[in-house]
Amino acid sequence: MAFAKIAGLEASTGKWRPLICNSDGKLIIDPSEILEDTPTDGEMGKAPTSNWAHDHCSDPDVHTALNRLEVRTGLAVGTVFSGLSQISRDWGDMAAAPNGDVYASVYNGDIYVRSGGTGDFTALGQTSRNYRGMAVAPNGDVYACVYGGDIYVRSGGTGDFAALGQTGRNWIGMCAAPNGDVYASVYNGDIYVREGGAGDFTPLSQTSRSWVGMCAAPNGDVYAGVYGGDIYVRSGGTGDFVALGQTGRHWRGMAAASNGDVYAGVYGGDIYVRSGGEGDFVALGQEFRYWRGMAVTPDGDVYVCVSNGDIYISTSYITPDALLRCSGNIRGKMLKADDGTSGTVVCGGKSLTSSYGIVSAISNAYSTLTTGTYTDTSVSGKGLLILDTSGGNITIKGLSGGTARQMIWCVKTSRFGAVTLVNESSEAAEGDRLWTVSGGDETLRADYIGGFWLTYSGTRWIVERIINV
Repeated sequence: MAFAKIAGLEASTGKWRPLICNSDGKLIIDPSEILEDTPTDGEMGKAPTSNWAHDHCSDPDVHTALNRLEVRTGLAVGTVFSGLSQISRDWGDMAAAPNGDVYASVYNGDIYVRSGGTGDFTALGQTSRNYRGMAVAPNGDVYACVYGGDIYVRSGGTGDFAALGQTGRNWIGMCAAPNGDVYASVYNGDIYVREGGAGDFTPLSQTSRSWVGMCAAPNGDVYAGVYGGDIYVRSGGTGDFVALGQTGRHWRGMAAASNGDVYAGVYGGDIYVRSGGEGDFVALGQEFRYWRGMAVTPDGDVYVCVSNGDIYISTSYITPDALLRCSGNIRGKMLKADDGTSGTVVCGGKSLTSSYGIVSAISNAYSTLTTGTYTDTSVSGKGLLILDTSGGNITIKGLSGGTARQMIWCVKTSRFGAVTLVNESSEAAEGDRLWTVSGGDETLRADYIGGFWLTYSGTRWIVERIINV
């Protein structure tokens, strides 16, 4: 027979109403009765509530897990800050030099450097002083100010820090502008400038505020934060510092990246970014810490130190609008790096691209891991790992062939089988082991599709942002 009879109870009247079903007993439903703004044939963009079938017919891969990606403004691949396991000190401020050296000052202590941005921070053997703000001028001169004392300079980034003979003030923040001007802020005082990096620091006659961290953007804008107040900017390095209307927070360290992004840390809070030097400062969702000094290296690594804690780094910096997790079709869109170059990341034989940033900062190459335990599988040059659990569970204890700042996006493609990431496994070689933020093993659940990314610190694979979808 063509049709069978079936009835449904109308809740409002208590009466039974005839329904139509096919010969298999399945209801026949008129979509126009349950959907609003139904699509015309071939119209895209209304899935899943109205035309899931239309979109799927046009592109069969449009709704597959490998092509669901979420883009979140204000966050970046590489804005997960990982500890460098430095000795806990009362770190003050930080600065990055053109040659890649990264400096960190210590309250009532020494000044430390991470030469070329590799290895540990080592002491320079400077006289113990209450060092606060730091800055590196375009010519390589490294500055450090002393709270209640003088301002010091390490000419060309070599030798000891020598006093400049400035009046003793509560110097606290410093920065160097692209034109060579060097700024220094005074807590509950004024802001001073050493024009062209020569002569004395002279006052700019700004309103006395609880000035703290400073930074200078590539376009010449100079920023200064106020502890418990707003963030101010001196546009193009001229005129007065003008409030940006930011929420009053305990702002401390600040730093600017080569693409114009400006970072600001909150003492006892989050880390914020002003994308491209425009708009408001947006939280990056970092763990609550007593963030202090910040610095961004020429290659984009973002450093931030913690009061009586560690120094953290966010490697493989790309853009503030970037891939984070699954949700939205991004097939066929252009992929651009921070320097304007383009590229493609391949996932399971399909191209995954985004107009917002690169999925992997290292390579288009990928590998597929299937059921089993991995302790030393080479990922040299890889930017992506496909985790195919369709045949059973995958356990990862170690990966070999990593290079410093290598980033690998890992995608679990099946809801059958789990992926277990073993923290600090003794079965893997020292330099191949995984390290999780939680300090324990992490699992991508068997009934979920998900992912995470790995960043190689030079000694460990750091597991970042476990995502179950």
